[in-house]
Amino acid sequence: MRENKKNICVIVHNYFPYTETRVLRQVESLKALYNVDIICLKKNDDKQFERFNGLNIYRIPVKYKRSLLLFRLVNVLHFFILAYFKLNGLSRKINYSVVHIHTHINFLVFIGIKQKIKGVPLILDMHDLLPEFFQGRFQNSFFKSLYRLAYIEESISCHFADHIIVVTTEAKEALIQRKIKSEKLNVIMNLADNKKFSKVDVNRKSATIGLDLLYYGSLIWFYGIDVAIKGVSLAIKTCEKVTLSVYGAGHQKEYLIDLVERLHLNDNVFIKDPIPPEEIRLLIDQNVVGILPSVFNKHTEVQLPTKLLEYASMEIPVLCSRIPILETYFNSDLVEYFKSGSPVDFSRAIQHLCNSQKRKTELSKKIALFNKKYNWAKEERKLLSIYEGIANT
Repeated sequence: MRENKKNICVIVHNYFPYTETRVLRQVESLKALYNVDIICLKKNDDKQFERFNGLNIYRIPVKYKRSLLLFRLVNVLHFFILAYFKLNGLSRKINYSVVHIHTHINFLVFIGIKQKIKGVPLILDMHDLLPEFFQGRFQNSFFKSLYRLAYIEESISCHFADHIIVVTTEAKEALIQRKIKSEKLNVIMNLADNKKFSKVDVNRKSATIGLDLLYYGSLIWFYGIDVAIKGVSLAIKTCEKVTLSVYGAGHQKEYLIDLVERLHLNDNVFIKDPIPPEEIRLLIDQNVVGILPSVFNKHTEVQLPTKLLEYASMEIPVLCSRIPILETYFNSDLVEYFKSGSPVDFSRAIQHLCNSQKRKTELSKKIALFNKKYNWAKEERKLLSIYEGIANT
């Protein structure tokens, strides 16, 4: 039974709710004012329809593919077709005030073409800038000839959408330079939900010698986990009790497991399966330091990683690559930087933290300054303001 509220439909080419924390944060903020329907992918054991915490989830029988580019595109097209018919089927009974498409592939905004013709505004929520993502991820010379297509796809999709949401000011500025109208663009940062990633109270004074480095997320080459593993292999020569726990999945996983074996790090580095975000807090103790060893490239130069924002929300010390966009938001008082892509400098940073409990304590305290300036409560108000202006027109 629907409440007497306006209806919105959110479309996401991923599994929901557990893998799309950005989408989950937004819809949990919106559901108090709107009836929220979500169209997403379906795993084998997922229900085709589910009522979840006040949200209506409609799952499409398509699985997320991490395979070759061609098969990925076929997968996206499959989702496009089924989601198009699902949206229009629902709209026969439900009048939507907004259709909100969350995606890495921008042309999925055309799922809403029939709704746009009916006068329903479309929001394109760009989790990444596709050309930069494409250039950062695919380094083979064969793909360079396709970069131009990514710019064309982005331009057509952005001009078609009524409103566009991006995750950083830097991404907004990049789109403006590409002739996207600034009045279409809004920034909703990918900040952590303070309820799920609240401060972890640990007694830093009781910390023992050593470091427990922590990484969770995708295992893709430009996230630099191999750099971290090689750095650990250097650091353990002079620093006692250094461990690295990696929770994740991705193309590099088998390579990373093999790298650990070749460097004889089985007692120091542990590659584990992904865990739900809400369980991350349970791993935090007085010796834990979050790491973000991303490699600087076209993609990471405009990306403010969610992981770093979650570390900040939990107020744990962070060791991360020196990348210009990160320095814009986090100065060297807030995080411990090392040279991007350098195992040697990563090792130096480990040794610095190993030898200075005072530095770890300072990092834990000072990163809280970021949370005062940037937090989900502020972004939530911006999101609701955007919707108020769109849904009530």
